[in-house]
Amino acid sequence: MDLLFCQTPQQKEAAIKALQDYLPHCRWFSSKSQSIVQLEFEEEIFLDPFKQEFSLLFFRVTYDKGPEAQDLFLLPLQRKSLPEAQHSDREILFSCEDLALCWIEATSNNNIGQLFLELIVHKKESKGRRGSIRGSCSQLFFFNEKDISFKEKGQFLGTEQSNSSYIFDQKFFFKLYRKLEAGENPESEILSYLTEKTPFGNIPSYLGKMELFLNGSKYVIGLLTKYVPNEGNGWKRALSCLERYHKVAQELLSSSALSHFPQETFHHDCFGLDAIYLGERTAELHLALSSAQGIEGFEPEPLQKTDLKLLFEEAIQQIDKKWINASANPWFQRILSQRNFTFQSLTERISQKLKEKITDLEEENPDKIRIHGDFHLGQVLWTGSDYFIIDFEGEPNRSIDKRRMLWPALKDVAGMLRSFHYAAYSFFSPMDDPSKRILAAFWYSKIVKIYLDAYRKKVRSAPILPSTEESFFALLDFFLIEKAVYEVGYELGSRPAWVPIPLLALLDLIE
Repeated sequence: MDLLFCQTPQQKEAAIKALQDYLPHCRWFSSKSQSIVQLEFEEEIFLDPFKQEFSLLFFRVTYDKGPEAQDLFLLPLQRKSLPEAQHSDREILFSCEDLALCWIEATSNNNIGQLFLELIVHKKESKGRRGSIRGSCSQLFFFNEKDISFKEKGQFLGTEQSNSSYIFDQKFFFKLYRKLEAGENPESEILSYLTEKTPFGNIPSYLGKMELFLNGSKYVIGLLTKYVPNEGNGWKRALSCLERYHKVAQELLSSSALSHFPQETFHHDCFGLDAIYLGERTAELHLALSSAQGIEGFEPEPLQKTDLKLLFEEAIQQIDKKWINASANPWFQRILSQRNFTFQSLTERISQKLKEKITDLEEENPDKIRIHGDFHLGQVLWTGSDYFIIDFEGEPNRSIDKRRMLWPALKDVAGMLRSFHYAAYSFFSPMDDPSKRILAAFWYSKIVKIYLDAYRKKVRSAPILPSTEESFFALLDFFLIEKAVYEVGYELGSRPAWVPIPLLALLDLIE
C-alpha cells in the first residue's frame, strides 16, 4: 500500500508542511493558539481495504510547551488520481506526482459516513501497518440489511466544532471524534450504561462505537447512537422564550414600574414549563447514574472534602493562568471599579468564599456519582414535547481520567443554572440600562426556582443530595462560584465582550 507517511522523506516533509498550513483553518483543531514544533504521522488505515479510496490518517502534534504537550488527531482522507482531482472543485491537501495520486479532506463526503456505519454494523476490522480500527455494536441492538441500505441518504452536519457528525436516514447519528485520548471515552461509556442498564430514555440510545488500536493503546474514535428528531437545543429555545417574555413585560410595565413586577409578567411559556421538564430530566439522569451498584467506574462513593479542595485548587490555578489578561479588558476593570474591588481583593474574596462553602458542609455528605460533566442548555435537545440530554464527553479542557471522575450531582445542576444566567444576560445585556438588568434578574430567579423545585421533588431523599438546606446551598454555591471562575477565564481569552456576564454573577455569589 502507498501509505502517506511511507513515501520518500521529501514527499513526507512536503505533506507535513501542507498539513501544518491546513490545520489553523479547521474548526475541529482546538489548539490554534499554540505553536506547533513537530507533526508526525502515526498511522493511515483504509476504511475500504480493497478499493483503497477512503482512509483515516492519525497524526500527533507536539507544541512548544514541552514533549508532554501533544495531541493525537484524526483526519479522514479520500485518495484520488491526480487527473481526476484536478477536474473537481475539492481542495487538494497532498499530492504525489510520482504515483499520480493526491489526497483530499473527506470529512464532508457522505460515502465515508456510510463506511463508518457499515464498519460498526458489521463489526468489521481494518488493519494498517501498526494499528487497526474495529467496529462493535450494543448487545441490545440488532440491525438488519434494510436498515443500512440507504447509501445515498447519509448527511454530513457541517456545524460541529470539535467533532464531525453524520445523520443516516433520520435513524442513526454518528459522531467522529477528531482529537483522541487513550482510554474509554466518557460519552460511549455513560450512554452504553444508561441504554443497557437503566430505564432512563431521554438520551440518544447507544448503538455502537468505532475504536482505534495503536501502539498498545485503545482510542474511541466514533460513536453511533439513535437519532433524536428535534427542534433545536435548549439555548435556542430559551432565547425564543426570553423574546416572548420581553414582549409581555413591555406590554404590562412602564420603565418606572420595572422594580415592582406583577406575577403575570412571567408566563409558563416564558420557559417555565421548560424549566420543569429540565429539572425532572436532570433528576432522572442523576438517579439512573446513582443506581450503578457494583459497576466499576460508576459505583457511588461518599463525597470527601478533599474532593472539593481539588476543585478549589483548580479554580485558583484558573485565576493564575487564565485571568492574566484581565487588566487589558475594559469591562473587567469597569465592573471591579463599580463594585469597589481590586484584582487582588477579588481573588482573595473568591478564595475565602470557596473555603467557607467547604467548611459549611456538614459531616453527612452526599454520594458522588458519574455525572454529565459539561451540562448546559446547548447539551439538551427540545423534541417539541420533551428534552433529551446529549454530549456526555465532559469538559473538553479536562483529561479523560478527570472527566471520568465521580462528582456530586449538584455540579451538573450548577452548570445548568449558570447556563440560565448566560441566556438571560446575553439577551438583556448586563451593560445595558438598569431596566433590562431587572428583567434579566427577574426571569433568571424565576427559572432557577422552578428548575430546582422540580429537580428536588424528583430526587426526594436520595443520597445524591445533602440532607440539610444549609449543606445543599453551600455545595451548590461552591459549584456556582467554581464554574463562574472558569467562565471568566474562558471569556477573557475567547470572547472579551462577554466577560461581564460571568463576572457579575461571580461578584453576586461572593458578596
